[in-house]
Amino acid sequence: MNEPILDTQKFWENFGDLKHLVPSLMASFEKQCPGSLARIEAAVQAKDANALRSAAHAFKGVLFQIFATRSGLLAEELELLGRKGTTEGAEEICRRLSGEVALLLKAVSELDYSRAAA
Repeated sequence: MNEPILDTQKFWENFGDLKHLVPSLMASFEKQCPGSLARIEAAVQAKDANALRSAAHAFKGVLFQIFATRSGLLAEELELLGRKGTTEGAEEICRRLSGEVALLLKAVSELDYSRAAA
């Protein structure tokens, strides 16, 4: 994938005059991220396609909203598997998503919040 882990240019542009909200929004994202991944992993382990669809859909939305396209595309793959009524192949995608999210969380922790005051 040629997409960055987090497209910081689009990320900051998206917030416009609301940049001051970024630190609290991203703190919330960091807290909720492990639970989102855990719900996806639990659905995969339980071979519950409907739960996988639901959990992956919710996480995908958040990821795309913050311009974490690489992670968002993996969550979308999982959602599509769930929509097809299967979890076959989901373990590998889930493993890749976990790795991407680890990189994403690192990128989030390195955001320049001084831009939030601008």
